[in-house]
Amino acid sequence: MRVNKGFYRVKLVFDQIGQHEVKLVINGQERSIATVDVLKNCNKYVKYLDKYGRYRFFPFSGNFTTELTKEKIGEISKSTYNLESAEATTDNIGYSVSKSVTLAAYVSEQQMEVLEDLYSSPRVYLLEKGKWVRVEVENNEQIKTLRNFRTIKLTVKLPQNYAITSI
Repeated sequence: MRVNKGFYRVKLVFDQIGQHEVKLVINGQERSIATVDVLKNCNKYVKYLDKYGRYRFFPFSGNFTTELTKEKIGEISKSTYNLESAEATTDNIGYSVSKSVTLAAYVSEQQMEVLEDLYSSPRVYLLEKGKWVRVEVENNEQIKTLRNFRTIKLTVKLPQNYAITSI
């Protein structure tokens, strides 16, 4: 007898925050029960490859900080015909802009075991303005709190952007 194994994608909508149990039924028989966590204020989602080659998703809370840094690309010298009206002898070419986001989450020990793959994953993505953007994990900070829960802070660096001001 050949058994086909596959994956099913189901969209679940819950009105209340917290843990919900979903019964998995195949051919009228209950096979398993899955626990689904519904969290509040999940603005940022991270997608990453785990050690088995599967993508995992993790929601981070609405508490995040964004840091922008800009650096001058370079300057070119310009010709001035009138020294009285000239403001500068060089023109700015543009800027390279770096953006890093620090995310925070409150996780249990069991969730932390799953999240360990995030730090060594070769591919990490952040949902930014409706699109998945590949990011680099810079560092993390873990603060152990009561009842085996931890507060983690994860800093990710988005791809560098170039703003050219003159050609």
